[in-house]
Amino acid sequence: MVSVFQESVRWEHCQRFGSILNIGAVIGDLMLGLILGLLGTKKAVAFLTIPYVASWLMCLYPSSVTMVLAGRLLAGLCVDLRALVSVMYMNDFASKELRGRLQSLSMVFMNIGSILCYASGLFLDWAGIALFNDMPSPDFLAKVVESAEDKKEPHDCLPQENGDTEKAKLKEISKTGSIRQVLAAFFLSTSGLMYGFTVTYTAVAIPSWTEDSDAPFNMTTNDISLHGSIINVGAVIGAVLVGIIVTSLGTKKVVALLTIPYIVGWLMCLYPSSVSMVLAGRLLAGLSADSRTLVSLMYLNDFVSKELRGRLQSLAMVFMNVGNILCYAFGLFLDWSGIALFNAIFPIPLAMITYYFPEAPTHLLEKGSELTALRNLSYYRGNIAQSVLVAEFEEKKADLARKRRREAGGIKDLMSPIYIRPMLICLAVAFFRQTCGIFSILAFTVDIFDMTGTSMNPYVASIIMSSLQLVSQLFSASLADKFGRKRFTLFSLFVCGSSQGIFGVYYFLKSKPDYATTMEGLGIIPLVALITLMMGYGMGLYNCHYSIPLEILPVKIRTQAMSICMVLNAAVCFVVVLSFYSMTESALGMHGTFWTYGCSCLILFLIIAIYVPESRGMTLAEVERKMSESALEKMNRKRAATMPKHH
Repeated sequence: MVSVFQESVRWEHCQRFGSILNIGAVIGDLMLGLILGLLGTKKAVAFLTIPYVASWLMCLYPSSVTMVLAGRLLAGLCVDLRALVSVMYMNDFASKELRGRLQSLSMVFMNIGSILCYASGLFLDWAGIALFNDMPSPDFLAKVVESAEDKKEPHDCLPQENGDTEKAKLKEISKTGSIRQVLAAFFLSTSGLMYGFTVTYTAVAIPSWTEDSDAPFNMTTNDISLHGSIINVGAVIGAVLVGIIVTSLGTKKVVALLTIPYIVGWLMCLYPSSVSMVLAGRLLAGLSADSRTLVSLMYLNDFVSKELRGRLQSLAMVFMNVGNILCYAFGLFLDWSGIALFNAIFPIPLAMITYYFPEAPTHLLEKGSELTALRNLSYYRGNIAQSVLVAEFEEKKADLARKRRREAGGIKDLMSPIYIRPMLICLAVAFFRQTCGIFSILAFTVDIFDMTGTSMNPYVASIIMSSLQLVSQLFSASLADKFGRKRFTLFSLFVCGSSQGIFGVYYFLKSKPDYATTMEGLGIIPLVALITLMMGYGMGLYNCHYSIPLEILPVKIRTQAMSICMVLNAAVCFVVVLSFYSMTESALGMHGTFWTYGCSCLILFLIIAIYVPESRGMTLAEVERKMSESALEKMNRKRAATMPKHH
């Protein structure tokens, strides 16, 4: 094994590596008085960044284990001391009304830092994480050991005459190519961040709006329901437009341009003159955020390697959950207008970066630019064997040729016997995923937690719920390619359905006079059920409406079929969110509403278990062939059964 150190890495080093941070923290605490006396809190916060950066450079370019441990000690000293001094500085000016919430903000960001660090561990090695300057300590040396085993020169990745060709192919994705794929996926997946803010905004904005004596106008219950649901009308419009504009402009430009209506929508929410203007802004934000997420995944699917596809696809949904967490966290100290202002500003640099990405290879092939398409595919794949790159490129050309040969059929192809099965599966997934009621819960989380009667701050409860959901997303993302995405989705549906059933039982018993008093003392049950529900959602249900259609829909109908699926997905979501208060206030009650959602989980479980194939380790072309062969076999059996028998 080749090591980055002259000495071998032993597991006792890992133990020291994880614990030495605390020695640095002790030293930092002893130096606190001296540093504050010399510099004051503001200068100390700025100054402590310098040794922090130096410590990570020592971890990035280590000559020995001792140097790594010294870097970790210095990092522990700086980060602990800087966090403490920052809170002291903040305490000095924060008003008593905001002090408690602002103090908790550093803990929220600490949690987000840990989550992002584990997410980075899915895609980057120890050096990449050190460069990013954020890592979970026990895993660092483990990644050094693991990556040292895989360290090869580029020429070693080529198939050898006397070696195992298949094994060589597994190593062909170079470090450069993988990092480019991950970086592109990272910036593209910020669409999920935008969508997370858009979905969760109602949950934090409406309580703030209601309490704001200076709010431009009052909102009725119907206005609030529309505020939470109308983003799905925008998503319907966006899904209809996506197929047209992607064909004309290409996925890369569409991702960048969709930022414009997103910003305009949030400015309308920031400076509203009427309820209609707020709803129009929400509609625009929903149109752009949902469409941008979909097109980003289409772009990503066009160049990502099959080894990374599952994990990188899940990144957008991880960012969606980060958006939820940040929105709830902002709700602790910002009102409705402050959150709207943030959302109008932060996408601008993201759009500028995305615009300079290379165009997707498939779009370039459609426009006849074969050389540029091959160059762009090579850019994302790095220094891999030429034969493998050319084979994949030829496969893309063949897919495009098949699509063009059949283009005369147009929309009629969607009803072709070969395509009708995957089309119906995707429509069923889109429909029942939304009737599971997850987006009703996300849109009205704070109100739902208030209804449970828990003594916990509903914003804090929402942050905990979304954080645990994000942990479950990262867990499933890290293991999806090993155990299969289908398996995780089925487990996700089981957990969601069970949690909704328990939630419904609690409210059913609470509505009965004989059990009402007992249930009041068990308010922890609905809280735990909701948190478990959202953790289950993060296991696989969260992205099945994207991942399943993108994998099983044939390339010939993929764009049109995805648009139809997204229209249905958004339309059903609009109805489900809009009807939430009506359902809970009707004869169904809270228990009947959640039991209805749970039944949808059961139906979707059966559909995926029976009809959706496992795509782990398969290229998109292989998945398409499998679905087509299954449809042809069914057609042949039916034809054979109807043919007259000759004696």
